[in-house]
Amino acid sequence: MAEPSKEQWLELHSTFREYCAAEPWRWLDDAVLVLEHPIWHERGYCVALGCSGLEFGLAVYIGDEGLRHYLRISQAGDNIDSPDLLDTMNSVSALLADRGQLDTYDLNIIKELGLRYRGRKCWPAFRSMRPGYAPWRLEADEAAFLTIALQEMMGLAARVEEGQSPLFDEDSPGLPLIRSFDGEDWQDKREPVSVDAFEPVPEFADTERLRRLADAKSLAGNTFEFSVFYLHTPVSESRGERPYFLAQAMIADQNSGYTLPQILGGPTPSAAKCQEALVSLLEALPFLPADLVVDKPEVASLAAQITEFLGITLYVGETPDIWEFREMLEGFGR
Repeated sequence: MAEPSKEQWLELHSTFREYCAAEPWRWLDDAVLVLEHPIWHERGYCVALGCSGLEFGLAVYIGDEGLRHYLRISQAGDNIDSPDLLDTMNSVSALLADRGQLDTYDLNIIKELGLRYRGRKCWPAFRSMRPGYAPWRLEADEAAFLTIALQEMMGLAARVEEGQSPLFDEDSPGLPLIRSFDGEDWQDKREPVSVDAFEPVPEFADTERLRRLADAKSLAGNTFEFSVFYLHTPVSESRGERPYFLAQAMIADQNSGYTLPQILGGPTPSAAKCQEALVSLLEALPFLPADLVVDKPEVASLAAQITEFLGITLYVGETPDIWEFREMLEGFGR
């Protein structure tokens, strides 16, 4: 993928400086502006950051996957820093940061552009986030779209400051403001925006395999946990490529604490691959659990067909044994 040109970097830095000076978050208060533009094949859902006083800048959530993530963030409450929540992020962002939060690439770009920044929370950090990948530098089209998003959010904030109410329309209540580029100019429009909570899960086709599993193993009274998560040790195929995280499935017995992992590879295992992992782990157990607890609704969705066929009761809830393993392995808590 192409890196931003010097001209694109200069425009992005200049626009972000103007954006921060304008402080649009004072007027937008977590409002979402939807952007459509030909250079980007998916919608961008733009949110000005600054109302909380913790982070200042702009986040643009990309496509259906990005919108799902934004909705999860909105509902996360105290769990907003959960690694699982960060792992599903599909976005580009511009944030004010400390110098120590920038990497060598960022600092070299600033030096090459002849720009100067001083002080705490005064350095620009531009990041691309994709599910299953480590945070990374922007590509050329991401830098271009982020620049447009900064400009459009400033324009929206200026309209609100002047007393207009573009975010709300009495004739179409509940419909979000969408800014669409028609090839010559930006236009306002409104239409419903919706997204499924998670992507549809395919049918598990090998019912004969499930039948053999049900015949071979009896249901015990034990409760097991099951989860699919990322191991946060970055893997890179070659120097300079974007690092990704390996996905892992795990099943754990709440009675004994026994855990059985299976590496799925990375960076984005399909739902079918996750289902295959669950069946393989159940096949490796001496008996089938009576109950299976999973930690996320999307995992419940992919497990439901399998557990229903096998007569296992499925729940969404806490998975303390798996979290204990992850805390030991990667050094984070719930």
